Amino acid sequence: MAKQENYIFCATVQNGSFIPKPYKASDINAIQAYISENKQRDTYNTYNEFKEPTSNTLDNIALLKTIVIDLDCELQGGFTLKQAEALIELIRPNFNHEIPTPYRAVCSGGGIHLYFELEPSTDIAKYKLVNESVFKAVDKCIGSIAPLTQVLKADHKAIGA
Repeated sequence: MAKQENYIFCATVQNGSFIPKPYKASDINAIQAYISENKQRDTYNTYNEFKEPTSNTLDNIALLKTIVIDLDCELQGGFTLKQAEALIELIRPNFNHEIPTPYRAVCSGGGIHLYFELEPSTDIAKYKLVNESVFKAVDKCIGSIAPLTQVLKADHKAIGA
């Protein structure tokens, strides 16, 4: 029996919305080409893998590798890189205490994406528990830093990121 091919999604903003495009997870050249072609645009690719090339949602998950928490800035114009770096420094003391240390923090222009690596798994129930736990810790940290409560909201539904 042939091994099932998993998919990742790449997307750029088109008419104000991200339009995901599926790629076979093994087709690294095509994925890199898409990212290179769109490097001047607001673009993302998924870290998790999906069963079908239809959607990057939890019910279609094939392999979980990463939790992404999107800290959106509600200020007009989003964050500057300097402001994003300052935010990371504010929440850094909480890493490895209440919040696991993310392996990557990316200034998205409109906020920050925190990436938390998982042991690759297909256990969606475990993912949901870990995701909720990390999200609550990040949200609690933001809520405890007075200036941040005014400008940030955390979105932990970024399964596709």
